Amino acid sequence: MIQGLLRFTAHASPHDLKYLIPLVQSSNEHISHIARETAADFIRNILLDRLEELSCEEVQKLIEVVRKLTPDFLANVLSEIRRGSEGRRVHAIQLLRYMNDDEVVRKVLITLLRSKVTHVRATAVKVLGYFVNSLEHHLFRSILQDSDPRVRANAIEAIEMLHEPRLVYMIIRFKNDPNNRVRGNTLKALYTLEKRDVLPDVLKMMTSSEKNMILTALWLLTVIPLCSKELEDLCDLYLDHDDGDIQRRAALAWEKLLGWKQQQAAPLSRQ
Repeated sequence: MIQGLLRFTAHASPHDLKYLIPLVQSSNEHISHIARETAADFIRNILLDRLEELSCEEVQKLIEVVRKLTPDFLANVLSEIRRGSEGRRVHAIQLLRYMNDDEVVRKVLITLLRSKVTHVRATAVKVLGYFVNSLEHHLFRSILQDSDPRVRANAIEAIEMLHEPRLVYMIIRFKNDPNNRVRGNTLKALYTLEKRDVLPDVLKMMTSSEKNMILTALWLLTVIPLCSKELEDLCDLYLDHDDGDIQRRAALAWEKLLGWKQQQAAPLSRQ
């Protein structure tokens, strides 16, 4: 049984975790101890290797379980951030979002903003949005000047999470950024923070000659309730585009456009 437990993490699937619970509760202290360590290692590896496959609810439940099994989970996550492989390092930073140790996490994230590794900065600034309030917006000033557009785009997303309209001044200059993600996140944030009319800017992106600009504009149509005949005509045009990526994104946008249109028409029909 002991050898089987020690080999568990190499062969088990997430559904097999239920088989460890009775062993964790075993009256045999040796078996219970090994089962607890095995279960904790198993959950850690799921979270660090397969985080993108899990929903937020699943992550929260797994973290709740693993923190009952071991008091060292946060220390394990911080160790992965320092020494883990690229993928596990990013996932470890993302896991900080679910930690209750706010002060520790804030200090770690602020330190990571100074990392020389782009994906570390980009991930850290996005997670930081969950741990600051609008009075601490100064934390984003320098990172908005980052040379990498992924970092700037995530910083804008974090600022949007603060839900403070007066912070628009920090991001307004990016609404014509040459990078599609930076521009798209800016327009979404401008709409979220102060309901700014971003229709002309989205139309401009949709008529761009750059594929990524068009894809981002079509994505914006799925997250901002915009309606216009021009948008419908362009979206309809992209449904028959030669590029499969644009076709698929246009189909999603078209469905949302119809939904936004119906929502706007509903109050009028009740008058």
